[in-house]
Amino acid sequence: MTAPVQVGPSPTSGGPVPSPKRRAIDAAAKAAEQHDMPITMQQLALLVEAISPYLADIPNHRNRAYDSAPSFRLVRSLITAGWTVKAVASEMGLGQPELSHLMRNQHISPAMAARVERAFLKLYGVDPIDAGISRQGVTRARNLGRSFGWELVPAEEVAAMRSRSVHAA
Repeated sequence: MTAPVQVGPSPTSGGPVPSPKRRAIDAAAKAAEQHDMPITMQQLALLVEAISPYLADIPNHRNRAYDSAPSFRLVRSLITAGWTVKAVASEMGLGQPELSHLMRNQHISPAMAARVERAFLKLYGVDPIDAGISRQGVTRARNLGRSFGWELVPAEEVAAMRSRSVHAA
């Protein structure tokens, strides 16, 4: 295998960084070696050259990322209503640390925004105590919401969300 093309300093180590095309060639060569597929570097370079114009057409998930504020307003509303972060995270299929980390992000994926809305619509209007949250947990969650000034989502807005989700299904 040939040495990578040097295009500048590495952001982490200060050393040379291969070009994206060179990285693609190196990765494909490594995969070919691992799977015992005989392929020459020239063939590999031609393959990468052939597909590189199409790589730009692959959507970047960051370009489709949603602003997280509206979604996490729903989470905050549930917490203010007495749902613990752990319970909300569980409903979303996440752990508490994962949800806490996500809530610090400015953008989330469309799939995550949908998970937040589904969890919100399922838990909204349900008494957390009836769902098994301890009175102490409910009190702590409500106090957390109040201390940050979080507000409950108005019922009219929830009705519009439910109507929208019924029409989308």
